[in-house]
Amino acid sequence: MDAMIEQAMWAVGMPAAICAGLLALALFVPAFRRHAVLADAACALCLPLAAFITFIVEKGLPTLPPEQKWLILPWTFLAGGMLGAGVSGAFGTRSPSVASVIAAAIAGGVAGWLLVLPDLDGLDARITLGLQVGIGVLVMAAIMRQARPVLTCTLIWGAGAALSLTLLASSNITLSLAAGAISATAAAAAILLSIGAKSAPQGRLGVGAATGLACALVMLVVIGVRYDNSWDGIPQWRWWMCIAGPCVMLILPFATTKGRVAAVLVGGLLPAAVTAWLAIEMVQDAMDVGF
Repeated sequence: MDAMIEQAMWAVGMPAAICAGLLALALFVPAFRRHAVLADAACALCLPLAAFITFIVEKGLPTLPPEQKWLILPWTFLAGGMLGAGVSGAFGTRSPSVASVIAAAIAGGVAGWLLVLPDLDGLDARITLGLQVGIGVLVMAAIMRQARPVLTCTLIWGAGAALSLTLLASSNITLSLAAGAISATAAAAAILLSIGAKSAPQGRLGVGAATGLACALVMLVVIGVRYDNSWDGIPQWRWWMCIAGPCVMLILPFATTKGRVAAVLVGGLLPAAVTAWLAIEMVQDAMDVGF
């Protein structure tokens, strides 16, 4: 137990603390906080960067080309974060629809063209991967466009936690810790964004943060499904359900006040339900093994 706690502190707590520190600079230093684009670029980099640091802690700096196919994953985190920061720098808060389409096209195109992954060698599989990444960027960009950064990061926190436990249930410890680092960084971002929110510029999260985060979460799901080592196999819909919670943000502009509260509760409870479900199954499996 002590070894597990120590591993979590180094592989989740340390990356989240480093990235939270970088976010704090962008959000609180007077010369930076006046520019919403810097907050967006910082989130675009820091959310996937936390998972990248987790890989360094667990596996060391991966080589290029990687020794194993799945070890391309941390480089996709870094590439997605850099693409998001680049989109923030190029577009700022202007033309978010155009920026999101360009980011989705680049991310999806590169993923489908260049990534070499297990069982994804065929043309149809590569097209599917590209579409998954591209659609993920578009959906996340639409979520960020609601201009509710604290609530969005809170829902991402829950989604990352659910994905982390799902990966743990599939016996992917490193991937589980990487998702946990993203979740912890999102929680830190929610706290930091809530401090001094009234005096901060609007639209602090945009297409850049959406790009970096979507690339990280979608790739974690894709690799998790391919390397699912659980006893019975986790249904694919449960993997995607883990990260579906933030999507409730899309209906908030069309909902009544009570409807918005209900939607937020669903968005928060959806990943929690998946998490609780998996936790119960893991406990039952452990008891069966024990007996």
